[in-house]
Amino acid sequence: MLGFVSACGLVAYERLDAPDAASIDAGPRDSSTSDATIADAGGTDSSTTDSGTTDAGFDSGTDAGTDAGTDAGTGGTCTLVPSDDGTTDDYIGTHAVTNGTTLYTSDDGASYFRSFVRFDVASGTCAEGGTIPSGATILTAQLQLRLVQSCGCASNSPHDLRVVTATWSESSLPVGPGPTVAATATSTFSATTTAPSTFTINGGTLVSAVQSMLASPASNFGFRFGQTGGTSNNATPWGWGSRESANPPRLVVTYQ
Repeated sequence: MLGFVSACGLVAYERLDAPDAASIDAGPRDSSTSDATIADAGGTDSSTTDSGTTDAGFDSGTDAGTDAGTDAGTGGTCTLVPSDDGTTDDYIGTHAVTNGTTLYTSDDGASYFRSFVRFDVASGTCAEGGTIPSGATILTAQLQLRLVQSCGCASNSPHDLRVVTATWSESSLPVGPGPTVAATATSTFSATTTAPSTFTINGGTLVSAVQSMLASPASNFGFRFGQTGGTSNNATPWGWGSRESANPPRLVVTYQ
């Protein structure tokens, strides 16, 4: 069962499996394999999906021969998990769900699910050890999302990633639309009907967005991702592993 905050206070909220807001099944994490190439907003890089990846095998996007390092002179790789995440929706009321193992996206034109993630780029501890040095230059950046539940619809659905422009936290995610976001998408990707799958989102202006988060941590409000078109089923939205799950979102950056 998931908790949510509504306009009337804190109540219990169950994952949605039908229009009466019954349970949403995150779906089994099996070992099937599926690959797909997804065009991104930048037009020069590509986002990929890999099925059957477990937490231990979650693609970090790093070269096995690359040392993580924390010295700005030598550079390195840093893999971060979110410090905060959550989902807002207006399906059968407005909610903000922040304590479950699944983030949701969907939009049928009448109601929606949108998800938010924030990474502590300036002082968060890298999986490789240490932190990204202050003043480092971000060379590459990719956001990895684990799709754990396919939408109850028949085709892929376009999504976008946007920089959040207003403060929020996991304990204070506003209900309804959630915090405001940039007018222009940072990057785009397409959710497929194959789950489980790992999505690697890059290109667009993701590198510059992460650079700004490093340089101005007080203005780092993270990202929002959500569906922007195609078919959807709000009774069974797209489900993505949250930071509380075995397959949380990951931000993988290389720096110099």
